[in-house]
Amino acid sequence: MKILLITNKLPYPKVDGRKNILMQYIKHLKKIYPESTIINLSFVDEERYLSLKPNSIDRTITLSPPGIYEKMTNLLFKSLILRDWPLQVSLFFSRKTARVIKGIVEEEQPDIVIYDTIRVAEYKRYIQNVKKNILNYDDLLSLRYKRQLMFLEYSPSILGFLLSKIPRFISKIIDHPINKRIILKYEMGLLQKYEIKVNRDFESLVFTSKIEAQEFKEKVTHSSCIGIPMNSEIAGRPVNRSYDPNKIVFVGRMDVPHNIAAVLYFCKEIWSEVKKKHSSAKFYIIGKNPSQQVKALQSDYKDVIVTGEVDDVEHITRDAAVFVAPLLFGSGIKTKIIEAMIQGIPVVSTTVGAEGISINNDFMYVTDERTEFANRISTLLQDTNLNKKRSINGYNYVVNNFSEDRNNRLWQSILLEQNENTTYKEAIR
Repeated sequence: MKILLITNKLPYPKVDGRKNILMQYIKHLKKIYPESTIINLSFVDEERYLSLKPNSIDRTITLSPPGIYEKMTNLLFKSLILRDWPLQVSLFFSRKTARVIKGIVEEEQPDIVIYDTIRVAEYKRYIQNVKKNILNYDDLLSLRYKRQLMFLEYSPSILGFLLSKIPRFISKIIDHPINKRIILKYEMGLLQKYEIKVNRDFESLVFTSKIEAQEFKEKVTHSSCIGIPMNSEIAGRPVNRSYDPNKIVFVGRMDVPHNIAAVLYFCKEIWSEVKKKHSSAKFYIIGKNPSQQVKALQSDYKDVIVTGEVDDVEHITRDAAVFVAPLLFGSGIKTKIIEAMIQGIPVVSTTVGAEGISINNDFMYVTDERTEFANRISTLLQDTNLNKKRSINGYNYVVNNFSEDRNNRLWQSILLEQNENTTYKEAIR
């Protein structure tokens, strides 16, 4: 068994939620096919990560992104004139790389090819005679952008890290206040059309949220569309823990718009209310590549700490009293919340942050009202018994609903071609 995994960034090391879930997917593949060879064809987000390849990936072959001329050509003809590709597909597609991938497929003869996100879906058109092609949507980007349109005041950059793929003068045009809404709405429309169009090219579709997967399946009538969330990794994790009663944390890659907006909103609208009752409280923003706006929060607001990338996220978060997820927009299940609850950290979230997770007041506070959000944090900081109760309930919820065995069966339902006769409920039994 030979499996190719085509990714728009390296799936390792586990420094953000997306990399974490990709490595879990690889673990499932190896469990189902222990003797399989997994080859990762990847664009490189950080050169220094290449030396950290895990043993579960047999080989990594780096892919060359399109040059400036080809990016501009793609954007002009495919995205603007023909309205065929979303901007982010144009930024990742290279005809030379497509020929390289085609040659690798012809030489390796893989049984399965998995494409991670629609950003690399266009390469499928160059691949023939593969038994199973799987598109991992992650979540619906069009839905994320639709929600982002309502909160542009907290979105200094509408495309986040993707702007690094564009010439500087173009990025300045895109992020000009007058243009942001127009371009984001335009990209949302392109994404909506493209997400539906490309599904026909793949035998199976994967989302992180079972709700999103079911809704998309009904829309496109695809026979194999399933939600596979991040699973809990529970070995040796104690629930009874000591914590710092003044420590509040947020975790996420800090060059993506939904995370930037979340911490800007929290500091501007909620943090002062928390500090009124808890003058010693500290808010830690943990994640790689913090934008200038995020870095500025340290000087603009008292006791806000921006750590940047850290070697061990859990080492910093494990003694937190509260994990906050003040997300204003996004889609799919937020892996950061699953990771927090498995560490036993009580969570306070907006409804967008809690999407895809059963909203139950016994384990997670969910509110979109600013004062209530601050009050829930305050209660968890001062009430040790309630903090412990929420910690245990959250941990138990994740263990019972996001187990490795359950997700393994979901992958089997796709890879072993049971999907047409296997419902979601049957797969997780």
